[in-house]
Formats: sequence, C-alpha cells, structure tokens
Amino acid sequence: MSDNLSLNVQVDGTFNTAPVLPFNTTLLFANADLLNLHGSYPLGNGVLRQIQFTVGRLVLSDFSTLVLSHEADGFFLDFDFPGLSVNVAAGYTGLVTKGASTIELSKSDLNGYTNAGVNFSSPRVV
Repeated sequence: MSDNLSLNVQVDGTFNTAPVLPFNTTLLFANADLLNLHGSYPLGNGVLRQIQFTVGRLVLSDFSTLVLSHEADGFFLDFDFPGLSVNVAAGYTGLVTKGASTIELSKSDLNGYTNAGVNFSSPRVV
C-alpha cells in the first residue's frame, strides 16, 4: 500500500471429520485469523518517537498469554517514547467463528458451541 501502511490477511479453516454428523452440523468453519490494516509513523527525535496502529482482526494477548491469547476485531495503538513503549488495545470476539474460538467463560458459551444454529463465538469485549 505505502511505506507506512500494510494490509495483513491470513485465513484458515476447520473441517469436521466425524463419521456420523448430527442434523444441521457444519462441515467446515472458515475463519480469518488476521485481516487488518497496520500503520507505522516515525515522528523524529522528539519525546514521542513513533506511533503504530493496527485496526481489524488481530490477536490480543496479555504479557504471559496464559490469561488471554485470542483473535478479536478491534484496534491496537503503540506509542514509542525513548526507553518506554505504551500500548492500548481493545477488541470484540463476537465475530470470530465458533470453530476458531477458545473462550468459554460460562455455561452459555458451552451450550452455544454445541448448538448448530450458533455460528460465532461468545460475544466479549476485551
């Protein structure tokens, strides 16, 4: 796109190979792992050196990836100062297909996973 912008796309799918499928069971779950626009803008030698952003489908995680490491639709901002980097991120998980989701926080989440009428994961704001 340009020197400072890039478009990232990564798609995957899960195929159900169960020998006997229940009525209305989906055979293939397609999912966009990444579908985002990333920008990076250097600002010179001032206090704020660089701003980076990512908007779209991205992976959000905590520093250990033990609490959270999941795809979400949202944004990520990174502000680079000399010796310090400040990150801000937020996302929504309700548009990730249930075959690619690993968030199961309630009994409703587990019921939605086994329900063939539900195609998307649990709606959570992170």
